[in-house]
Amino acid sequence: MVLPVPVTHRIGRENAISLASRLSAGNGYRSLRLFLASGRVSLRDLYVGEEKAIAKLAHWSGAKPTDLSQFAVRTETKRKYWSLGHATFNKEMRRGNRFRYCPSCILHDCRQGSEQPASRPFVRVQWLTRAVVNCTDHQRPLIEVQFPKFQEDDFARYVTANFSTIEAQAADPVTDEGVEVDRFIENRILGVKEEPYLDRFEVHVAVELCSYLGKFMKRHEATSSLLPASLQSASPREAGFYVARQGADAIRNVIVTFINVRKPSTAEKFLFGQLGRWLRSNSAVPRYAETVSLLQDIAVRNLPFGAGDMCFVPVHERHLHSVVSASLEYGLFEKRVIQLMRDSKLIGPQNLHPSRIFFNAEQAHGILEEASRTLTSKEVREELGVTEKVMADILGTGLIPRVENRADTRAYARIRKEDVEQFKAKIMAATTESSSGGLSTIRDVCQACGCSTTDVIALVTNAKLSSVTMVKSEAFRLNDLRVDLTEAVGLIVPARVAEWEKHNAGFIKLDDARVALQVKSLTISYLVQRGLIVVKKLTNPYTMRRQDYATLESIRAFEAEYIMLGELSKLYDTHPIVITTTMEKAGVKTSPERAGLVSRFYRRAEVDAHRIAEAVARLRK
Repeated sequence: MVLPVPVTHRIGRENAISLASRLSAGNGYRSLRLFLASGRVSLRDLYVGEEKAIAKLAHWSGAKPTDLSQFAVRTETKRKYWSLGHATFNKEMRRGNRFRYCPSCILHDCRQGSEQPASRPFVRVQWLTRAVVNCTDHQRPLIEVQFPKFQEDDFARYVTANFSTIEAQAADPVTDEGVEVDRFIENRILGVKEEPYLDRFEVHVAVELCSYLGKFMKRHEATSSLLPASLQSASPREAGFYVARQGADAIRNVIVTFINVRKPSTAEKFLFGQLGRWLRSNSAVPRYAETVSLLQDIAVRNLPFGAGDMCFVPVHERHLHSVVSASLEYGLFEKRVIQLMRDSKLIGPQNLHPSRIFFNAEQAHGILEEASRTLTSKEVREELGVTEKVMADILGTGLIPRVENRADTRAYARIRKEDVEQFKAKIMAATTESSSGGLSTIRDVCQACGCSTTDVIALVTNAKLSSVTMVKSEAFRLNDLRVDLTEAVGLIVPARVAEWEKHNAGFIKLDDARVALQVKSLTISYLVQRGLIVVKKLTNPYTMRRQDYATLESIRAFEAEYIMLGELSKLYDTHPIVITTTMEKAGVKTSPERAGLVSRFYRRAEVDAHRIAEAVARLRK
């Protein structure tokens, strides 16, 4: 039957136990426990919405059973999760053995209600979870107190016994609190969905995300600056809610902003603090899957995680490399990775530690893979069995191409393996003899004509020689190459001479200068010492030794200004003594004055042709 003193059920706001407490107080029962015992109903049965218990309470109060069971608490998944209304919470959000209430709401109930005074205050359904921390109506924190002894869930009697305390609590000044998260939770309990992104998650997942995201933002200056001024002093979960309600892109922007400002090193992959620990601890729980997937995607696309690394869950694909990770994966020096990436415009000129320099792994893969298939010049020369100088000459002449050339540092040689194999294949393809009998080594050819090793190798790779063989050995060695000495010298020297003459057309050997001037052997040295003939050190194309060459220009200048005594003697068909005697009478002496191994000559401007002619004529009479 309906009890004598009626109590109105606050439909959509109050659970069954709150109504039972008010009903027992209004009808004079000493306690809620005695009231329920009289009807053989337990608190737990009402708490979980047991059908018979709800039916009895409905009979006593006149309320509908469906309204009374609306906020029954149902436990899920081995007591780890529980539901209240349309919302699901984790076990940390259970109320426990506590009353939770807003003192301002209680005073409002007591002053405005129409029932018996003891029956007026009721428990709002949102107070039953610790996920709600503030009253959305009065924007103040909820108060928590342990259940008094023998008054478990008997809220109506608690208010009656502690009304003066509640009045004092309501009078205490409080700072206005942000209540957006609390309002979101209240709405979800009631089945109201107003947040398109967050409403896709279970309530506890959404609240946890906001809380941990807010803590992350508050901890770092770079991300806290993304909050409006009104939220700078707000609680972490209010700050996180501000971002999370905007969707996945807003969350991504927070994390990416932090990473870009922080520039974490490769060793700081687990730098998300409490946010990261929360995600990892729930990575295997299906209801967290979308959140974990989002944060995992943000992390792996902005930090150098590789396949197989553990982020929040194992990483399946690498998106970013650091210089350090690329160096390890491709077996390249860190400085070389930096140079390759700068040359490819994948990184800028930032002056950071290699572990803090990131770049796109997909775009860099081809470049780094190509570079990893190269050898150093040291590795190649060891493979070919040549000296460092010969290796440098081979690279310098282009017999084996380099894949990298730097102008800002020393010549840095990286050689493709296929280029080395192609070089060796050319040499093997040029072999025409099965026996090395009668053939000479590269060293023999070099000694014979003063050429370089690369000159001989070039003849072989260009198939210029008709007799070539390789001495059989366990490994390929250029020293095992054998060629026809006469044939090689006959090709190298003429080509070298022709090339020399093309670039040194204005020079002749000193012996050729002596013949051209028709002078004695030491005359050229005399003229050079006095600067009358200009010489320059050049390499003789035949012997490949450095020697003096006279410039044709200085020889022509000498011939234009001076005339040799022998030439004057032939010109006037007379003995040189006649010329010198005649010139001495005129006060002109030869240079040098004394004869010997040096031919004598006169300055053309000082030669008195008329006097010489008269002297010659007198002698002939």
